[in-house]
Amino acid sequence: NQPTNQPTNQPMLPSFDQSSNEEDEWGHHSTAPEEESSHHSSHDLRQMANVAFASNDLDSAVPLYSMAIETLMQENTLIDCDSDENSNEKLQESIDFMVVLLSNRSVCLFKMESYQESKVDAEQAWNISKES
Repeated sequence: NQPTNQPTNQPMLPSFDQSSNEEDEWGHHSTAPEEESSHHSSHDLRQMANVAFASNDLDSAVPLYSMAIETLMQENTLIDCDSDENSNEKLQESIDFMVVLLSNRSVCLFKMESYQESKVDAEQAWNISKES
């Protein structure tokens, strides 16, 4: 039996190997360089992570959630609280979204039996949600 190159309904997801800087067959790094992660919004990255999670590709979902968290933090530095009358609302939305991202990553880590890391994310999400 030879494999067929039939298209699938699943979107192509990058595979992430945190220990390697090798490029895959498309020239992508297994750990995304800083400039590449800035091309996607935190919401885009979350969607990609959700797709990976839904297909039980936790090795891809965790770094995608991590990239979404990092991107969200960078996006939040762009909120100008002095000049934007909607900045408090935007900030609260970002806080709520951070709780979701941390919770989602926590679930992935738990399913991967990385219980300590899962607990850290869950506690962080809980603490953020209590403060907001």
